[in-house]
Parts: sequence; C-alpha cells; structure tokens
Amino acid sequence: MKQVLFDKYQNKNVLLQVYSKSRNAEDFLLGYLVSETVDYCVFEAIDEYGALDAYVLYQKSDIEDVITKSKYIDIFNSYIALQKQRGLFDPFNLQTKYAKVPQDNINDLLNYHCNNGNVVSLNIAGHDLSNTGKVIAVSEDYVILDQASYYRDWDPDSNVSNQALEISRITTIDIISKDNFLYENYCKLRK
Repeated sequence: MKQVLFDKYQNKNVLLQVYSKSRNAEDFLLGYLVSETVDYCVFEAIDEYGALDAYVLYQKSDIEDVITKSKYIDIFNSYIALQKQRGLFDPFNLQTKYAKVPQDNINDLLNYHCNNGNVVSLNIAGHDLSNTGKVIAVSEDYVILDQASYYRDWDPDSNVSNQALEISRITTIDIISKDNFLYENYCKLRK
C-alpha cells in the first residue's frame, strides 16, 4: 500500500477491504484505517454484523491489495449505519480501551499488554494459524504468549506449548478485540 493511500484513507471514515500477502487470498480485513507508524498501520476492524470487532495492527509490507468500492462494502456501510443508529456499534467500549494502548512501536504495545495481563492474538509470517494468549514475556526480539492455558481452556486435551515468537515476523496483532476482551472477562470470573 503506497503512502499516498495511507494519507488518503487515514481517519477519513472510508471502509476498506484489506488483503494480505501471507494469508488465504479469499480472506480479508474489513475496516477503517485509523493510524500508522513507519512499519505498521492500525485498522478498526468490522465484524460480520457491522459492529466494531477489533483494532488490528497490520504490517504494511504484508498488505497485498486494498479495495475501496464493492457491493460488499456498500452492504456493510448500511449494516454499520444501523448499528451506530441503535447504539450497538461498540457494545464493549473497545474504542476507549484502544485509546489507552501505546502504539509508538510494537515493543511498547506488547509490553503494555504484558504489564496489564492482556490477551492478544497475532499472526506470524509463514504460519497458517493465529497465536492467542496472555502476553507473559517480551524482550527486544521475542514475545511469549501463554498459549498453553488459552488453548487448554478451549480443549483440555490441547498440547499447545508456549514458544518465543519473533517480533520482526509478526504480520498482525489484535490490539484490542471482542474475542480477547470476552476471554479476559471469563478468566477474571473463574478466579
């Protein structure tokens, strides 16, 4: 995605279909471009019902294509308008939570989540599956998520282990998402 496109769509309330180089060609993120750094941009992602789903940090070099006009976008613009009209666009107050997260660089973002015991989902270049768990350690080059606990909660027979993930290979991070917010709430309630 060229810098001109970032400048054109950042904070302009234009719904975008964003395609990744590292993911399935049929998968895309639907959302609004809200900010950027040198290497990453942040999208306000929309769910299948036209509500706010997540704030996603996306590696610029992993963006394959961006579509600004399609029938799909037209449909979702109407869904979003209805959700906003009824006060249902952001039922979990993700916008307020997102505003508290430092985004100057990826290490600051990961350290914030580590210090606050937050769960994140991220994708690594070359891996098909997403990695999800509470951020338990961050170094200059690596992050460790408590994936073992997360996946065991969903499947007691899970054998997923905690591994050091190379920060430079991260293509996306759900900075704040409905899924992770709800899971964090579940974890608090079971204590």
